[in-house]
Formats: sequence, C-alpha cells, structure tokens
Amino acid sequence: MQEIKTYVGMKLHMGVAQMPAMEDYWAAGTRYPKIAGVMPYRRFKTISRFIHFQDNNVSDPAQDRLYKVSPVLEHVRQNCLKVESENQFSIDEMMVPYKGKKAGSLCSTIDNPSECVVYFDNFFSSLPLIQYLNESMGIRSLGTIRQNRLQECRLEKDKILQQQGRGRYDFQVDNDAHVTVVKWVDNKAVTLASSCAAISPQKDVKRYSKEERRHITVPQHCVPIQCPHGWG
Repeated sequence: MQEIKTYVGMKLHMGVAQMPAMEDYWAAGTRYPKIAGVMPYRRFKTISRFIHFQDNNVSDPAQDRLYKVSPVLEHVRQNCLKVESENQFSIDEMMVPYKGKKAGSLCSTIDNPSECVVYFDNFFSSLPLIQYLNESMGIRSLGTIRQNRLQECRLEKDKILQQQGRGRYDFQVDNDAHVTVVKWVDNKAVTLASSCAAISPQKDVKRYSKEERRHITVPQHCVPIQCPHGWG
C-alpha cells in the first residue's frame, strides 16, 4: 500500500516538475532526484502498466473522461473539503484554468463570504465584478485592473503621475457601489480597484531608488497596503 501511495505522490510531483519524456527523470543528464531517488524506473513502469483505480467494465468513458482515476480524484476532493476555510483567497489564471465570463462563480464555494476577502489580478478584475461580489455574495475583493475596464472612472495618466515621482497617486470613489479605484506609482503606475479598502490610512514604505542609489521613503495608501505580500 505504501508503494502505491509513493507512486501517486510521484505522479503528482511530475505534474509540477514536468519533463519532455518520462525517462528524463531517471536519465543521467537530466536526473531528478526527488523522482529518481524514490523508485527505480523499471518498477515505476511496471506499476504504471498494471495499476487500475476503476473497473473498466462498469465505467462509461462517454460520461466521464477521467473515469479511470475518478475514485482517486473524489477521495482527494473530499479530503480537501475537510480543510477549514480561511478568510483570504487569491485567484489568478495560472492557478485556475478558467476562461469563462462569470468569474464570480469561482467564489460560490466560500463558506463565510461576509468575513472573506478575495484577491485577483487584472485577468479577472472589472468594476462590475467587484460590485457583484459585494452586493450579491457579500464578498469583499481587491485586484489590479486594466485601464480598458475602468469604464467612466477617469484617473490621471500614468506618464503625468510618474513625472511627479514615486508615491504619487490619483483615485476615485463610488459611494453607491462601495468601490474605490486607485492609481499609485511605485516602480511604475499600478491601478487597483477594491470594495474592502479606502484611500486612507497611509503609511510610509522603503523603496530603493536607482537614481539616488539608496533607499527612500515612499508614501503608500491603504488599497496597495491591503495587497498580500508578494502578490501583484
């Protein structure tokens, strides 16, 4: 049983660290110790040849394209559902291969929406989406947003703000929709829209200046502050 668990773990790891061919994980020139050091190649191939998670005689591939591994997937899904939900969620198109127009459906499984904040990048962000999540689902959100999705929200041009220096900003607030839009200059101008943060309070952050060759103090407002560390 432990060997089967090891095999499944190797397959999951291979999905993250991908190589052109299966043999490359064990080949001398491309050996990947986290795979090759766990199980010999011949043993891995033998298990791959004979392992079955589903009875092919009672399964209908026309109904489920993943029918051969569906018991394993369902087992993983049920265990994931047992994990206690957090109150901050980050979604982007690399994590979620979703190309639909109704991005709000990705948030439909959140158990405690009124206590949660969803962060997303400009692939998903739009003013109607932020307003929809807040009004229809009670979910506050924040995300970077593309200029062509600002609708009638007019902000200062990037070039003008950048000429004024790092830390400069412009913003608009829709009190009816409870949405704040901020354009803030760091290394470059970034535009964010939020239903969970306002323009204040403000704090000072340290940034390295190539021109002055030293760290300088840059004012940062509440909407950029709310972004998770390392997220953008």
